[in-house]
Amino acid sequence: MLYRQRKAANERERKRMCSINKGFDKLRLRLPTLPFEKKLSKVDTLKQAIKYIQELSDMLNERSSSSSSRESTAAAESQQPSTLIVSSSNNSNKEVLSLSWWKSSEQYGQVTRDENGIPHVKCSKVWIPNSLE
Repeated sequence: MLYRQRKAANERERKRMCSINKGFDKLRLRLPTLPFEKKLSKVDTLKQAIKYIQELSDMLNERSSSSSSRESTAAAESQQPSTLIVSSSNNSNKEVLSLSWWKSSEQYGQVTRDENGIPHVKCSKVWIPNSLE
C-alpha cells in the first residue's frame, strides 16, 4: 500500500515539474534573446521577463501621453553624450582619441514578431571610434 502511494506521489511530482519546465520554455520563447545565446536558467528567465515587461510597460506609458513624443524628441536632441578624450604622451606621434557614449533606453534593440507570435530581436549597434586631429 505504501509503495503504491509513494509511486503515485512520485508520478505527480514528475508531471508537476514537467509542467513547470514547459511553462519556462514557453516564457523563454517570448523573451527577446540573441540566437547564439545559451539557454537561460529559470532564475535568469524570470529576471529577463521582469526587465522585458518593464521595458514594454515604459514604451506603452510613453505612447499613451500625447505630448510625450514631442518632449522625448526635444529631450533626445538636448541630451549630450558623455565624452572622454585620451591623448598620447608620445611627442613624435601625437594622437587623440575621443570616446562618446550615452545611456540608451532601447535595451533590447528592435523586436519584431513572426506569424506565430515569436519575438525576434535585431541588434545593429556598431561602435566606431572617432579620431580627433
